Amino acid sequence: MSKRGKYGQWSEADLALAVNAVRSATFGLNEAARRYNVPKATLRRHMTGQNKGPPLVKSFGRTPVFTKAMEKELESHILKFEERMFGLTIKDVRKLAFDVARMHGLRHFHEEKPEAVSEATGGDISCQDEGLQQRKSRRIFNLLERLVDKHELNGTRIYNMDESGFTTVQKKSQKVLGLKGKHQVGAASSGERGVNTTVVCCVSAAGSYIPPMFIFKRKRYAPELERGAPAGSEIVISDTGYITSELFIQWLHHFKDNAVCLKENPVLLLLDGHTTHSKNLEALFFARDNGIIMLQLPSHTTHRMQPLDVAFFRPLGLYYIQAQETFLRQHIGKPVTQYDVVTLLAEAYGRAATVGTAENAFKAAGIWPVNRHVFRDHDFAPSDALRQTSDVNTISVPPTPGSFSESLNKASPVPQITAGPSNQRKQQNAEVITSTPYKENLEMQKSKANEKLLAKSRRAVFADATTVSNSKKKKMVSDSDESDEDVDFEASGLSSGGEDFVSSEDFVGTDDFKDFNRNELQANDYVLIVQKKSTAGFIEISFMRKSTKIKNAFVFPAVPDVSEVDDCDIKMKLRNPQKHGQTKRQQSYISFGIEFNMNVR
Repeated sequence: MSKRGKYGQWSEADLALAVNAVRSATFGLNEAARRYNVPKATLRRHMTGQNKGPPLVKSFGRTPVFTKAMEKELESHILKFEERMFGLTIKDVRKLAFDVARMHGLRHFHEEKPEAVSEATGGDISCQDEGLQQRKSRRIFNLLERLVDKHELNGTRIYNMDESGFTTVQKKSQKVLGLKGKHQVGAASSGERGVNTTVVCCVSAAGSYIPPMFIFKRKRYAPELERGAPAGSEIVISDTGYITSELFIQWLHHFKDNAVCLKENPVLLLLDGHTTHSKNLEALFFARDNGIIMLQLPSHTTHRMQPLDVAFFRPLGLYYIQAQETFLRQHIGKPVTQYDVVTLLAEAYGRAATVGTAENAFKAAGIWPVNRHVFRDHDFAPSDALRQTSDVNTISVPPTPGSFSESLNKASPVPQITAGPSNQRKQQNAEVITSTPYKENLEMQKSKANEKLLAKSRRAVFADATTVSNSKKKKMVSDSDESDEDVDFEASGLSSGGEDFVSSEDFVGTDDFKDFNRNELQANDYVLIVQKKSTAGFIEISFMRKSTKIKNAFVFPAVPDVSEVDDCDIKMKLRNPQKHGQTKRQQSYISFGIEFNMNVR
């Protein structure tokens, strides 16, 4: 027998010659096998038609279940799932192959076709996240090339700024050596749940790093937080531990102090579209005045186009985990606290912040050197598959009934695209947010928003005494036995004024409305309102709510009820108010020494 490794020294031509020689009786089986160097067993199978594969075709090993064409269709089907970001695992592919082979009654799986095969339904793809698109890529690179040419920028004047969160508990422990066969290998952890700390990093395309800013989730600042901080870094606090509009402005001052940026020699700062950056008018004014051109990256593209996300934050996170585990080994029983975070992050930052990392990050994102062709067609495949106008929805050829493609679609339907919700958030495009058109548009949006808030605060919320239903009166006055008044809200100023008190037996009647001079009204006077439709001038009023505990007493609501009323609705000027009790809560109730038990019309 030939030695292992010398198998397959014959060709398909040798096999054909040997078969013809035996069939023509030129040679016997043994002589033909010897002359043409074809194994005797192989020659016998092809002579008798017992070969499982195609006749006179050289093949080794077990015969595949699927043909080459079937394997090609299966490969295309798997890639469709990957393009839609629903990639199949090895287990999924094995099950899919088994189901399809059983449908076609292929050997090694099932001898006969099953009578009925259950059909699965494909999942739906939401179009909310379209990811990296060619349209977005073209726009950002058009803006980038225009800015580089206009201001003659180079690697030392192009920066990228971004934030990342780090907790006091390591996210994922590293792999360690242990006893073989042991089912669980433990590792020390700082706790079950950590406190987040945000780190604001910035680097140039030439590898120049701006000292980071650390944002702690705290109410009060503690000097111990600065322990081990890198030189020149900023330590600040916020209620949430995340960056705010005010902190971003503070960071811009920090950036200006560490980077050479002038109006005559501006720098380019790339950042994401977070509202603290893109909707911050004060930050835009500061950047324009100090030669900082801020370029906003499109939404859902920062994982590919933001250098810090591409190549910096991942090694920084790994080095931080290593520093945490080293700390826990050296301080047994002591957890990592906020006072240790800066020291550990400074150690990780020193290892991650290298010139090579920065240069490779900007190069991989195509930012510097500017390379609009850095992304290939397969990088845009997920967004093309998720777009509503994608070819998979508009142009589709149904598979032939009973074909292999139909069986694939039955066993594993390709997820189809569905339209997103009508209130879908508008995606952000690449913009130079320090440009004049963007600034003016943002100012107009802010002005409209302020007008809406002002109009809402001035909207009247009191009920008209002539149209209030009985059910609404019961909601306004919970205890009907204490008060039978028809007027549920009375208007007042914000401080006392007027004349002396009258006795509690006095009451307000229609005669008191006669000869009332509205021109004598002053700011902070208390007045009585009876709302009626009119077209006269308006006066801003702060309304009080009738008390259900003290008769003929009133109290200011927790949320100020401020609105404008027609000056013709003011029926009289009330007298000097009287407060009840000694405590602050008791004095919040105000009376006027008047019985408001009339029906005003």
